[in-house]
Amino acid sequence: AALQPLGNASALAVVAAVAAALNTAPYTEASAAALAAALAAAQDVINNIADRTQVQVDAAITALQDAIGHLVPKVIVEPPNLNQYSAFALSPDLSGDGRGDILAIQESAGALHIWSTTAQGTLSGKKVAVASGLSGQRVFGPGDWNNDKKADVITVDAAGNMWLRAGNGSGGLAAAVQCGRGWSAYRIVPAGDLNGDKFNDLLAIDAAGKLWLYAGNGKGGFLPGRTEVGHGWTSFELYAAGDLNRDGKVDILGVNATGDLYAYLGKGNGQFQAAIYAGRGWGAFTLASGADLNGDGLGDIVGRNDATGDVYFYNGIGTGFGPSKKIATGW
Repeated sequence: AALQPLGNASALAVVAAVAAALNTAPYTEASAAALAAALAAAQDVINNIADRTQVQVDAAITALQDAIGHLVPKVIVEPPNLNQYSAFALSPDLSGDGRGDILAIQESAGALHIWSTTAQGTLSGKKVAVASGLSGQRVFGPGDWNNDKKADVITVDAAGNMWLRAGNGSGGLAAAVQCGRGWSAYRIVPAGDLNGDKFNDLLAIDAAGKLWLYAGNGKGGFLPGRTEVGHGWTSFELYAAGDLNRDGKVDILGVNATGDLYAYLGKGNGQFQAAIYAGRGWGAFTLASGADLNGDGLGDIVGRNDATGDVYFYNGIGTGFGPSKKIATGW
């Protein structure tokens, strides 16, 4: 309608504006070419309006309207925001639904998110931000760290300070309370009650590859001293495993430099049995483990493929794991 009557400055301006928009709008080449042709025809009518009949003018307008109506937008696929979650952990049950939960820090916002899970190990869709200001920190789900029967969260900042965020049993966390320092050089594994005293403990690997047991005191801190429980772990990444074989003792998992996965069954005294081969090809994954996500009584694994951002659930089946199940994308 703005092109009528043709032959005035406003009509020229409309055509110019449509042409300019066409240059930047995300349309397919074929539909954009059709519009460009219709625009050229309309421009010719305007420039030679004195020599055009009403039929020609109407035809130009109709062709232009038809071309605009048949523009086809390009399908623009945005690249996934890979590795947007910088730290992962599993918790035995922060949300209070009887199943383990997934914890992750969204690096750009520094927010700690909690996802509940279903009986199939998939995400329930409930994502809750429960803490902020955590960019660059590590997150761990040690279970009940202060002996109040509710699962808690531990984080370690870039300076090596360790912080306890006590859970309220329904997915919320209390304000952070410092519970340690000097953890920068350690790889930490919150492996549950390793020594059988009913309080959850931590394992830590130092720069020399020694594995240390730090016994929890049940009050949000540690008992004095530490115990060396292994060595030669320099090339391994260790992960909490929960109870892999339902013997009532907590276990750990290890991934070596070539991506081989091993299970180490706990003896209940802070020591572990010989390694059991449990799979290969894990070098490309960021793993989180140590909780029973689907409620079958066995520890499970969640793994992110760092190349694709896809997240997979692996159901624990004893000392090994079942087939992968994709549960999220774009992580």
